[in-house]
Amino acid sequence: MAEMKTLTINGTTYNVVDETARTAAANAQSTASGKANASHTQAASTITAGTFAGQVVAKSNAQTPGTSLLRNSKLVSADTNPSNDGEINWTYG
Repeated sequence: MAEMKTLTINGTTYNVVDETARTAAANAQSTASGKANASHTQAASTITAGTFAGQVVAKSNAQTPGTSLLRNSKLVSADTNPSNDGEINWTYG
């Protein structure tokens, strides 16, 4: 029978029996060190600074005229009607 050892990470104690368990505990430590999972949810109201890496799109059914909100906008080469409520088309050329 393999020797059992314990490993405590951030207040959680793991029973380590072999190198596989030790690796799993190390991976748990890596995740627990303040890194967010690749897929997660966060309320927009808690984001106070930073740069979005991808496209940001406003919810079209939540656009209220006269209210300061995120608006979808795009540059177009000819006059055209916006395809969604709250969208702004900017014509250039």
